[in-house]
Amino acid sequence: MLIIDAGTALTFDFLSDNIYKGGNISPGLAMRFRALNKFTDRLPLVSPTEYFTFPGRNTTDAIRAGVITGITYEINEYIRTFEKKRTHFKIILTGGDSEYLKDKIDYEVTCMPDIVTDGLNYILEYNAE
Repeated sequence: MLIIDAGTALTFDFLSDNIYKGGNISPGLAMRFRALNKFTDRLPLVSPTEYFTFPGRNTTDAIRAGVITGITYEINEYIRTFEKKRTHFKIILTGGDSEYLKDKIDYEVTCMPDIVTDGLNYILEYNAE
């Protein structure tokens, strides 16, 4: 199972036979937009939209195209790399940006945006019994 959490950070966690095998962490969507604004002198703070030009035809679209396609390429490449090592695995996409990204990914994913809160609620209900 590959769990991709697209929130503040973009995390990849790989489990096999119910054993955690490792993972990776990189900046999430909003963090990438903020970093371009904060760590440059003249780039504006941009937010994601559903439609943008690719390649960008102006600064705002160039930022959107770079950040959104960059994070999409990153996700697709991680999945492709995991696919080389495992032939059958399930991909779960979760986190605050999961709904926005799910249709941009080239692979079949199960989108569960609230998996953490759902899991915590399950534990709470289990312990209440």
